[in-house]
Amino acid sequence: MEDGFLVSVNSVADDEQNVPIGTVRGRILQAGWLIQPLSEKEDACTVTYIVQVDPAGWIPKFVVNMINDKEPLIIKKVETLLTKEYEKFKKREMQSSN
Repeated sequence: MEDGFLVSVNSVADDEQNVPIGTVRGRILQAGWLIQPLSEKEDACTVTYIVQVDPAGWIPKFVVNMINDKEPLIIKKVETLLTKEYEKFKKREMQSSN
């Protein structure tokens, strides 16, 4: 992708995974991050997060909706982490150029 990149994930079956009896595993049907640079700002980007999950089993709809409302907030956590790591990177680059 010329103007950004896409990270895509989905669930996979793992026969070696020990799932406790009585536990139901949901599936990520499709999920991903589309990250595109903003042309007007050198160090800024647009992040689009897409997720489709089958929680499997019986979960009340209000619980699923609560989770759905909170899931996109992970973008803020990623922003915080990347900003912190970028600052460390810039500091190392400045020290190595001196």
